[in-house]
Amino acid sequence: MFLKMKKALKAGSTLLLCSMILTSCMSSISVKVLVPADIMLPEHIKKVVVANRFRPDEKKDKLLNILEGVLTGEGFGVDREGADRAVAGLVTALSKSPRFDVVQTNEELKGTGTGAFPSPLPHNKVTQLCKNSNAQALIVMATFDSDSQTKFETKQETVKDKEGKETKKTFYIGHRTTTATAGWRIYNMKDGQILDEFKASDTFNSDIKSNTKEEARLRLITQRRAVVDAGYFLGQVYAPRISPTWTRVNRSYYTGKKPPEMKTAKTMVQTNDWTRAAELWSAIVNNDPKTKTKGKAAYNMALANEVQGNLEGAVEWAKKSSYDFGNKKARPYINVLEARISEQRRLNQQMGK
Repeated sequence: MFLKMKKALKAGSTLLLCSMILTSCMSSISVKVLVPADIMLPEHIKKVVVANRFRPDEKKDKLLNILEGVLTGEGFGVDREGADRAVAGLVTALSKSPRFDVVQTNEELKGTGTGAFPSPLPHNKVTQLCKNSNAQALIVMATFDSDSQTKFETKQETVKDKEGKETKKTFYIGHRTTTATAGWRIYNMKDGQILDEFKASDTFNSDIKSNTKEEARLRLITQRRAVVDAGYFLGQVYAPRISPTWTRVNRSYYTGKKPPEMKTAKTMVQTNDWTRAAELWSAIVNNDPKTKTKGKAAYNMALANEVQGNLEGAVEWAKKSSYDFGNKKARPYINVLEARISEQRRLNQQMGK
C-alpha cells in the first residue's frame, strides 16, 4: 500500500481536557483523544522490536547510492540519515501509545539502500531479532528514498526609497521541493509472515526571496535538513496505522451569565471539575423555566458525559437537547458521538478489552 501525506493527523476516541478558547456565547475546549489504529494487528503481539534495513546489501548498490547522491545533489549519506530518523520517529510515537511496548535493535539489516523493497527476511532472522528483545513482532524500516529539486527565478517589484521615490527592483526567488518516501514491513514472529507492507511520502517546500541568487541559495533549507525532518515525520505518521495513538479534537459547550449557574459551571470546567459542572447543568435542566436554556444545559451534559467516558450517556443527553428542547446544534453532535461509539468498539478490540 502507498500513501502520500502532508503532515496531517486524524481525530477520534478516549478524552483528556487540555485547554480553553473563548468564543461568543460558547467556549471551545481542546481535548486529547485515543484513536484506534487503521489496521488491527494480532492480539498476542504485546511488544515490538524496530529495525533499520536501509543499508545496501551489495557493493554495487552502495556505489549506485553514492552516484545517485552526487548526481542529484543530495550528498552522500543523506538518505541514510533520513532512514535513521524515520526509525527514531516511529519508536518515539509508539512509545507514547498504550498498545505496545517498543524497543529498537542496534543490529542494522542489509536491504537495497533505495526506495525498492528488498526480499522478505527469512523466518529464522525474524525469530532471532524478536527473541533477543522478548518481542512478538518485528517492524522493519525497509526502504527510504528522497528527491530534491531546486530552481531560481527573478521577479521585479516596485519599491519606494526613503524619499518616497518609486523604482523597479529585481528579487531572486528560490524554490526547493524535497520529497522523502519510507517503506515499512511488520513480521509476525510466530510464522514469519508479513502482517503489513506500507509506503508513505512527505513533501517539504521551501521558498525564499532575496536580493541575490546566492543569498537565496544560502537561505533555502538544506536538502539534508529537509530529508532528515521528513524522515522523522514519516516515522511519526506510520504509528497511527498500526497502533492506537493520542491526538486532539475540539469540542464546544454553552457558557453565558444567565442563569448564574452557567457562569459557575464554566469556572468548574476551567479547573477540570466536570462532576461539579454536571451537577449545575443538571439542575438547570430540571429547574430553569426556559426551554432554550434547558437545551443548552442538556447539550453541556452530553459533553460532560463524553469527557468522563460515558459515550452512551452522552448520546442520551444530546438527544434530549435536540428532541426535547429543540437545540439544533445538538443534532450534528449526536452523529459525532455515535461515530465515537463505533470507534470505541474498534479501540477496545485493539486494546484486548
